Amino acid sequence: MFFLIGLGLFGLAWFLHFQGKRVGTEILKIRATDTSTVGELKQLQASIEAEIGGGAFQQAVELKGTIVANNPLTSELAEEECVYYRTNIEEEYERTYYETDEEGKRIRKTSKETRKLAGNETSIRFQLQDDTGTIVVNPNGADIEALQVVDHYDPYDGEKKVRYRQFKLDHTPHQSKEHRILGYRFQEWVLRVGSPVYLLGEVNDRENQLMVEKPKEGEQPFIVTYKTEAELIEDKQGSQTALKVGYWIALVGGGISILIGLFG
Repeated sequence: MFFLIGLGLFGLAWFLHFQGKRVGTEILKIRATDTSTVGELKQLQASIEAEIGGGAFQQAVELKGTIVANNPLTSELAEEECVYYRTNIEEEYERTYYETDEEGKRIRKTSKETRKLAGNETSIRFQLQDDTGTIVVNPNGADIEALQVVDHYDPYDGEKKVRYRQFKLDHTPHQSKEHRILGYRFQEWVLRVGSPVYLLGEVNDRENQLMVEKPKEGEQPFIVTYKTEAELIEDKQGSQTALKVGYWIALVGGGISILIGLFG
């Protein structure tokens, strides 16, 4: 048993090490990529198109500006105009179950648990605007960090509908002796129209227009966030530290477990 636990912890350590390296690479890319303006990119693309034709321009890019959209989305819960939203609706409940003890007696136990009822993630192309112009952004495949605008909990009061403001979920609550509903949590994150945005990705003119999108090389990060560059780096440094600590705990724990399994 201890030997298997040790192998599992070694696997966890490998995973945490890999994730830590990925976050470290992202920090390096953010720091190494200079911020461009839309005007600079348009001038560079025009000069390359004049020399070798359109569709050949491609480079890593970092941009900072404001989100613009002519036909924005309306988020499901907060009903905000946005270019991206993600919703999560969960049911919190108390589950009753039975276990058999060493004497063969059945013991009644309860636990508080959560299950996801619904979730949605939607985005559209939008424009980033800075002081020099606008550029199209295709957020598909991006690591999107959006602002949380809803985090609401409703205790269950016997209603037959799950709703938040004007939003209604196609779900009928069901209770039993083994499943007692406690309440519902509604969460939503958005990228608002008119809010600041930071981008790290690839700019190209493959569709006969300048556009920022997911890099063709899979290892290159594609980040879209409402945070500033300094806030983003600080958050990622915190994540990197936590991953390193978890790596060493899992590695040492795995080694101890295997030794106990072999010689204990």
